[in-house]
Amino acid sequence: AMDGDPTSNLTLEPNDTIYVPELEVYYYTVMGGVSHPGQFELKGKFALTEAIAKAGGAPQGDLRVVTITRLNSQDPNKTDTTKYNVKEIIDGKGEDPIIQRGDRIDVTPYREKMTVLKALQSISPFYWLFGR
Repeated sequence: AMDGDPTSNLTLEPNDTIYVPELEVYYYTVMGGVSHPGQFELKGKFALTEAIAKAGGAPQGDLRVVTITRLNSQDPNKTDTTKYNVKEIIDGKGEDPIIQRGDRIDVTPYREKMTVLKALQSISPFYWLFGR
């Protein structure tokens, strides 16, 4: 009944079909230095830190450099990218932004520092170039 008015009830007849539309499902994507990158269902209000946690955390990521890319609200052909320092957010020094449908979150992976030993190891398959 609509608004509790029983006179609005419809009487069903044999072979009538009732269509119940599915709820629209929204997603966001987490990529980069997280344990489980991928697409996740967006249920209710969800903050950036929660989205990263849902992707398994960022053991290989630099939480000081996280970006959210989302569709521009004025022009759907454009995107806006915003950088966040999630370490500061966790420390209470910044606001934890709410994730929106279609957001792409990029956690910058740590870059391995190049040492002399690693440089030599990277060229070791080519030792024959330098003679024996």
